[in-house]
Order: sequence, then C-alpha cells, then structure tokens
Amino acid sequence: MMGYLLLIVFVATIITLALSTLLYYYQCELLYPAFFPPGSRSTVARPAQYGLPDKEEILVTRDGVRIRSYVLIQRGDDVAIQSPTLLCFHGHAGNMGHRLPIAQVFYRQLGYNVMMLSYRGFVCLCCTVRNQKTNACQFLMC
Repeated sequence: MMGYLLLIVFVATIITLALSTLLYYYQCELLYPAFFPPGSRSTVARPAQYGLPDKEEILVTRDGVRIRSYVLIQRGDDVAIQSPTLLCFHGHAGNMGHRLPIAQVFYRQLGYNVMMLSYRGFVCLCCTVRNQKTNACQFLMC
C-alpha cells in the first residue's frame, strides 16, 4: 500500500516539474501570441487599404532595434497643426494592420493625426525600410 502511495507522489511530482518547465520555457509564446490571429507575422495591412495616407517610418533605437510606425497626418499644413495627435501603441496580439479600422475613426471622423507604433517585441520580418529615424524624439521634432 505504501509503495503505491509513493509511486503516485513520485509520478505527480514528475508531471508537475515537467509542466512547470514547459510553462517556464514557453511563457512568452503564451503571453505574447504573435501567431494570433493567423498570419500576423507575415501579413500586415497598409493604411492605403483603408483610404488613409500611407506613410511608414522605421524608428531605430540606440540598441539597434527597428520599430515600425504608421504616420497619418491630416492633409493641409494648417489643419494638421491644429489637429490633436494620437499615439497608438498596439496591443500584443495581432499587428498594427489590425488596428487600422480604429485609426480610421480617429483620422476621418474625429480629425486627429495618428501615429501608430509597434512595440519592441513585435517587429515584422517582412518590413521594408523606406525611411529611418534614429529615435522617436527626432521623428516628432521634424
């Protein structure tokens, strides 16, 4: 009887350790699901698909990380200067293209300038560099 009890405790301990190890090693994939929705790492919608200005900037941090951003500035210098600007840091699931319908509301209906930024942990490898700025402060100062 005691042997069975020790065997059950031993098996339960091994299973607990195995599951804990798996959770530890795959915690980033569980917390930051880059695979959801499907195609998030390979297909990113462009602002032009929503009838928005299609201006992309790549911000390069001091440590060399490239952060992708979409800049939607109201047409006309006087209008753009008078319009409020919204900085949109998209969530961890999906990509900036999934947030374009929200940016479209701010841009079209509310008249905001919108700057959408990826975060450091989510940079699409299919990006092409059109413009590079050394950091966000330099971009916002231009």
